[in-house]
Amino acid sequence: MKTKTLIGTLPLIAILAACSPNEDSSLSESAQSTMSSAKQTAKEATDAAAEKARELRDGAAEMADDAGDATAEAWDDTKEVTSEAWEDTKDVSKEGWDKTKEMSEEGWEATKEAGEDAADAVDDAVDDMQD
Repeated sequence: MKTKTLIGTLPLIAILAACSPNEDSSLSESAQSTMSSAKQTAKEATDAAAEKARELRDGAAEMADDAGDATAEAWDDTKEVTSEAWEDTKDVSKEGWDKTKEMSEEGWEATKEAGEDAADAVDDAVDDMQD
């Protein structure tokens, strides 16, 4: 508010200094002093705004960096979980394949033995009929 009032009065002071018939040096000096103060205040305000903008930029850069790190970490976690799930799937699939193969072999052996037993029974029946 002080800066606005000061800057708002500068044109009035400058006009008064220019229109003064006596060219009063103290009024001229006052106007120059006020103008100098206004310039200094404006410079300080600009510097403060620039500093705040740098802080905001740095904060935004840090937030973006943190977001990038979090994304990379999430990606690594996803790859790890996917890899573990793939390994588990391969293990389960292999176990299923091994069990299927084992059961198939057992079924084949049982069928073969049943066929041999049936052939033996037919041979025994033929022998019994011939006797």
